Amino acid sequence: MYPGNPTIQWYREKKKLEPENWTETFQEDPKSTMFSGTTELKLTMTSEEHGGHISLDITHGGKTITKNYLLHLKGLLVVSEISSDPEIPGYGSPVTLRCDVIGCDPGDTPEVTWPESGRDLKKGEQRETRDGRDILSCYLTLTPTALDYGKGYICRVTQRGMKNPIEKKTHLRLP
Repeated sequence: MYPGNPTIQWYREKKKLEPENWTETFQEDPKSTMFSGTTELKLTMTSEEHGGHISLDITHGGKTITKNYLLHLKGLLVVSEISSDPEIPGYGSPVTLRCDVIGCDPGDTPEVTWPESGRDLKKGEQRETRDGRDILSCYLTLTPTALDYGKGYICRVTQRGMKNPIEKKTHLRLP
């Protein structure tokens, strides 16, 4: 980049962090006269922040580039976003929603539910191992009607020792 004076701003859950929480180093390459650099954020996390969001804005030359990151604490579960098969469902045809829970200990399987309007929908679970990791795949199959247009669905994961469940949300994208 040229000139070498970008503005750096880190956010935690969309709240600005103070500059004393990060370092930044920019230097000029004498041959190209272009600048490059790094920024490093230092923070202390609690288990309640697992799955939270951190973002970085770099503003330079009137343009802002934003990078988003998920916070994952080692040893805690990671829950995928909900996928849909087919990706764009149709009315009257079955659609399967899928949520993967990664990092499950086979001896301590988490509870996965699909809550709707205060009641739990049926559970569908299938355990499989991919890439040497234990993954619990949870499915919900339904046949959408016009009443399901834009309806939201949640995959809720609870494990012993967790204060708060991990939730992933999606809306049915019907034509």
